[in-house]
Amino acid sequence: MDFLYIVIGVIVAEFICSILFKGLNDSIIGLFKPMQKFISKSKKKKVWSAIGYGIAVFIALAIKDSFELHYIWYGILIGVLLSLNDIIFERGIFEKRIDNL
Repeated sequence: MDFLYIVIGVIVAEFICSILFKGLNDSIIGLFKPMQKFISKSKKKKVWSAIGYGIAVFIALAIKDSFELHYIWYGILIGVLLSLNDIIFERGIFEKRIDNL
């Protein structure tokens, strides 16, 4: 049952945060544009993305253990961090997946 709470938290948080982060990035603020420019110049974009996912999960585990979070909050935290990683690496639900065609 705990796994179900984590999955629900991840799905809901990633969808909502993807919309919010995409809006912040497309606005005048351009919050993630400097990081996206740095990553787009790199030839090892997939390696950096995998490292980012690993760091996101590690941070989520560290925060969960430190604050003794319930599983639903742990899922929400993972969803937020993964959507942040998706926006930075331009791999979110709103980006075109040309490499998969």
